[in-house]
Amino acid sequence: MEEVRLLSLFLFLQICSRVGATEYPRLTFAAIGDFGGIPLPPYSTYMQKKIAKVMGKKADLKEVKFIIGLGDNFYYEGVKSVEDPRFCSTFERVYTSPVLKAATWYMIAGNHDHASNVSAQIAYTKISPRWHFPDFFYTKVLEIPGSSKTVQLVMIDTTLLCCKHQRHLKNLPGPQEQLRWIERTLRDSSADYLIVAGHHPVLSAGVHGNTQYLESKLKPLLEENDVTAYLSGHDHNLQHLKEEHSNVHYFVTGNGNFYSPVPMHRHRVQTSLKFFNGESGAFTLFEATPESLKISQINDNEKEVYSAELKPRTILRSLSDNENTILDEFFTSQT
Repeated sequence: MEEVRLLSLFLFLQICSRVGATEYPRLTFAAIGDFGGIPLPPYSTYMQKKIAKVMGKKADLKEVKFIIGLGDNFYYEGVKSVEDPRFCSTFERVYTSPVLKAATWYMIAGNHDHASNVSAQIAYTKISPRWHFPDFFYTKVLEIPGSSKTVQLVMIDTTLLCCKHQRHLKNLPGPQEQLRWIERTLRDSSADYLIVAGHHPVLSAGVHGNTQYLESKLKPLLEENDVTAYLSGHDHNLQHLKEEHSNVHYFVTGNGNFYSPVPMHRHRVQTSLKFFNGESGAFTLFEATPESLKISQINDNEKEVYSAELKPRTILRSLSDNENTILDEFFTSQT
């Protein structure tokens, strides 16, 4: 009888341990922008290294699989060649935690990168096992482990789109070519979460404010194709914006190195701005599950200063405008 009791207890403990260890389907990743150090020794800043340390700790805790780099990877004038020592001093020797070294870094260029040789950053993809920058713009579909749900990244070059001084350069894709590619890629997407990442913000309360070209040319494509979120840097702060009659959420996470607390253009986005913080360096964490995409914005002291939760596109498409508004208000109230 005692043996039966002990066996039952053993089986119960085994079941409990397995239940506790069961991982629910999720894909965790991070985004960081404007983290490109400085062009003088030691080629990194105190805040950049502090954020790298915090991001490494959070990445380990949350089992982060990849990082989205939002441009301005090397201040102030990019890199000159694939052998440029800035790859080591500003990137490889700063993001040194085991999880950040194992993660894939999906990169795009910013305006400071375009001051020099972006092709060298693209070529560095063949040298660094974690640096993934196959072209000026590209897309990647990732499956949420343990499910059939997907996250699609659409990585774009907003400097080539909206900065006129870049358009005269030879052998670079023109804005119309890229816009056609963006339109086709978004239209063809069946992902549950569709995320577009570019350096310049579409909407911003920060020093740079809204980007007029992106407002007129890109924003309609985001809305027409039910994009979940648009991620950017350029302004050195954290922001969340969402227009009332749109499903698209805009997140700025551009304080991976420098930070700016001045909401200079708040008046232009007063009704859309849900959050603004530029008091320190920071980055953004994402956790995609079949039910929702959770966003956490983390500062240099490891504090979550803001959170939000977004719905899959498949749910949004099945709702009426009224139902969508009610559900959106519910998710916002949970953060």
